Amino acid sequence: MSIQIEFFKRTSQVFFKRTSKIGSHQDVTKRAKKVLSAIPHIPINLKGIQHKKIIDNQFVARHVSCQYPEYTILYIHGGGFIGGTPRTYINVSAQLAKKLRAEVYIIKYPLSPEKPFPAAVNHCFDAYQHLLNLKKDPKKIVIMGDSAGGGLTLSTLLKIRDNALPSPRNAVCFSPLANCLIKPEDMAEKAEQDPMISENIVNVCVKNYLPNIEDRSHPYASPALGDFSNIPPIQIFVSTEEVLYQNAIDVWKKATSDGCHVDLVQEKGVLHVWPVMAPFVPESNKALNKAIKFIQEKTLQTLHSNATH
Repeated sequence: MSIQIEFFKRTSQVFFKRTSKIGSHQDVTKRAKKVLSAIPHIPINLKGIQHKKIIDNQFVARHVSCQYPEYTILYIHGGGFIGGTPRTYINVSAQLAKKLRAEVYIIKYPLSPEKPFPAAVNHCFDAYQHLLNLKKDPKKIVIMGDSAGGGLTLSTLLKIRDNALPSPRNAVCFSPLANCLIKPEDMAEKAEQDPMISENIVNVCVKNYLPNIEDRSHPYASPALGDFSNIPPIQIFVSTEEVLYQNAIDVWKKATSDGCHVDLVQEKGVLHVWPVMAPFVPESNKALNKAIKFIQEKTLQTLHSNATH
């Protein structure tokens, strides 16, 4: 593993994991929100890439784009449903815009506990509808997300299908939080290995997002339990050492059994949502290149189109 990935592991453990393991539910929530909103952002200017803030009624996003984009990416940021901010993702979005010739909309969505389920899912679905209203070609739209945003990516796919909207091209998820009925033993196995995420913070986030326990089995809350028939191809990245490892496996098993094509990328020695650390980490750049290749793959799109007609 690179020096850079080891640096991110150490800093994540000190500044996030340790502080998320102690204190009351309210204290952990407050600290996590503060940390997630204060992640250092060092913008790197790439030639030919522009970014700006967009406010169009309820559609609020950071728009990162090359001059003549071929693809449109709807990016749903992570943060355990309780925090996170679009500005943190400007650099990785710039890499996508440059390498893929794309425009990236990093959307802002309602956070918990102030706005619990299903507010975030509904907002992400509305954001996709907004892109369609802007006359974006759904065959060129990709939905991407990390952690909780990865789970929301999958939930949005299900809701798009259920509402008979045109399907996006495909989707990419980095370390998705996709099963809010996660078993304690599934997290315990990786708890000591994971340098970033503790079992406690996952439980805190789920309780904030889904205060009503009955909602946790809803497929839009736990898409790993949903029906993935007629869903476009999905690529999932997951570290074999993270507490959400089983979440990714649950999605892979359920989706493939429903006939959805899933490209599962498992990596050792990395950490939760490592692809979003591009361009600073070699392993992140490698992962992002894999995602770009997946997005561009034409054979998968043909197979999905034939299957849904």
